Amino acid sequence: MNPFENFERNSFSPERNILNIEGFDEYSDLSKAEVEGIIKDLVPEDHLEKCENITCSVDRALWDAFPEALGLYNIETRDITLASSKVFDITGENEIEVLFHEIGHNAHAVLMDHNPEAASEWAEVHESTLETNALDGFGFVSEYAKTDVYEDFAESYSQYIANPALLEFMSPEKYAFMKTQVYDGREYGRVTVGSGQYAMYEKSVADALQAAVRDAGVDSRYTTIEVGGKFEPIKDTYRCFSIVASSAS
Repeated sequence: MNPFENFERNSFSPERNILNIEGFDEYSDLSKAEVEGIIKDLVPEDHLEKCENITCSVDRALWDAFPEALGLYNIETRDITLASSKVFDITGENEIEVLFHEIGHNAHAVLMDHNPEAASEWAEVHESTLETNALDGFGFVSEYAKTDVYEDFAESYSQYIANPALLEFMSPEKYAFMKTQVYDGREYGRVTVGSGQYAMYEKSVADALQAAVRDAGVDSRYTTIEVGGKFEPIKDTYRCFSIVASSAS
């Protein structure tokens, strides 16, 4: 019996036009289709306003100019560039979280364009957590987030999707800001499988998925997602899907 046969998942904006995405099939472990699925499924469309290009690049001159960077956001063109998977393999960082980080920079630019009052509120929250962090160690999801108000926004934005429990634990105030001022009330959930890999969904979907796996008594290591008629491990589900199923080895 398939406990998930009536469980349907709709992507965030399945009919939206996706911007120009290049280089991932050639240089990344993520395919172009996967990046498109991530964006459709998890990123509100207005967060990519004026951003026309997301590229995975091995341009040596570019990365020599920014030797410690894994991703770049061009504030003038609003283009996003990610390093190749070889670089991520060396650093151990997560490509998808870096992608969210760079999209977060664009979402911050959009906020400053359309809601400067909220942008000012974020700057105040950043400054207040800088002051209290020295006393209690909380307020930031990473050391890098302490760099400035822009990196704090991008890091918090990324973790609001990728690891919302971490952001809410480290700073309930920043979590609330992201929820109300940036994501229009939308929340996310993180589903971790037995191997330690994880996938991100809308919170209601993540809660339903975890409950269904638990109630069915299914080993999460053998949980699979049907994507386009093919069953794939849950670790590969950063894209649109419709039917969830489970099987034992």
